[in-house]
Amino acid sequence: MALALETFVNFESGTFHELEATVDAPTIETTPAPPYEYETYVAKLWGPIGAGDKLYLPQIAAGNKYVIGFYVQFDIVGNPAAFTFFKWYGPEGAGTANWDFYITFKGSDTKLRLYDANGDYVTSDAGFFVTDTWHLVEILFTHGDPGDLILHVDGVEVFNISGGDFDGTS
Repeated sequence: MALALETFVNFESGTFHELEATVDAPTIETTPAPPYEYETYVAKLWGPIGAGDKLYLPQIAAGNKYVIGFYVQFDIVGNPAAFTFFKWYGPEGAGTANWDFYITFKGSDTKLRLYDANGDYVTSDAGFFVTDTWHLVEILFTHGDPGDLILHVDGVEVFNISGGDFDGTS
């Protein structure tokens, strides 16, 4: 089954106009330098998702397969407090608490923990992030309950989950 490109978001316009919404005060910056020489802008967010700035992608359709890829860079890794850096909200849109999954640092060991819509989680075997370094995060998932999810960091498979609840509406 081929995947269809349904939504594509980037910041090369220097704006957030392709997003459904932003919360608090994310900004478009030119520093740190983007991970590719042909890019100009990056989105800069303060604080962990859930406690700081937020970006909301346009709404998605249940039952479809999605590919999400983004680069992320952290000023500090190994924070002893666990924090969420990515959340995917379901088809209700930006204002709901019905999340489908989210990814957190477990703590000072920089292991990742992925939670599904039931709050069930798996933890990575290793740490993946280094301070002030761009890391590529790629997610392939089937939106649904049950759904599937594969997550890579810098080309290394971190999670491969089959039959999880990746539909916050159920």
